[in-house]
Amino acid sequence: MNELLDTDVPLTRYRRRGLIRIILGSVGCVAALTGLFKTALIAALAAVVFAPLTAAPISFGATTDTIKASESFRYYVYVPSSEAAFAACTTSGGEGITWTPKQIDLPATIVDTEYTPIGYIAVDTDREITVSCTGVEDVAVTALGMRGTVLLFSVLLVGALALLSWGIVARIRSRGPQGPPHNESL
Repeated sequence: MNELLDTDVPLTRYRRRGLIRIILGSVGCVAALTGLFKTALIAALAAVVFAPLTAAPISFGATTDTIKASESFRYYVYVPSSEAAFAACTTSGGEGITWTPKQIDLPATIVDTEYTPIGYIAVDTDREITVSCTGVEDVAVTALGMRGTVLLFSVLLVGALALLSWGIVARIRSRGPQGPPHNESL
């Protein structure tokens, strides 16, 4: 007579676990890698949206000044809001300096005067640059770094990899028994 063993008829249905963790980990990895490779673009977006809200530009007290610029920062140029429409700025200090005129409607206040950002400067290597503007009485500059963005996406990548690994391990462990049991007593 043939008896049924517990292993012949599964008493419980094995539930596969970890799929959601695998999906979220994969999406997080893609987002983190995209963010790390497109750091300049994402930092610029964050700088345009969030940074001017808390920016504290420093006034030159004149229309021309020389600043030490670093490649890991963007330098936003502010002028008095009442003169922003008439401002025209240039930069000098060698090759690799990019001046991007772009007026942003997120003013900052310096000594009871409202200033508006009219553009930003980026450099490809650390250097001294001269900022000169015409049509205004004063110029102010603030530096916004991109290191925080790189750090944020690095932490996201590590977390996503951990979530992905955890999901894969959970998926493998929840497979249930594989194949018939080996009964060596026969």
